[in-house]
Amino acid sequence: MRISLLVLLLLPLASFADEVRIAVGMSRDETVALIKKNGGEDVTSFRDYDAIIALDMKEGKVVGLSFWTNKDFDESKSHRAKTEQRITALKIDTKTKGVSIEKKKDAG
Repeated sequence: MRISLLVLLLLPLASFADEVRIAVGMSRDETVALIKKNGGEDVTSFRDYDAIIALDMKEGKVVGLSFWTNKDFDESKSHRAKTEQRITALKIDTKTKGVSIEKKKDAG
């Protein structure tokens, strides 16, 4: 009993979370693993969520993220260019299949 409790206490809280967060600054390997674990295809589109992301990588880290909805991405390239949102993080709720994004706050 004590060992089971100790194991539970040592598990990271993220293993119990219903939310997955992909953010600028994460390692490439961690990001790709999260994307694949949560239904990501070709490292950009989440088939179970209304989300498509593009990752900008440098030296093994995510240095930029772009976001589109599935509807916007299915349109022409010019429409994709107009609707691209530069974000700092993407959050997906694994229970509700909801998506939220974080953007860099404007200075001022």
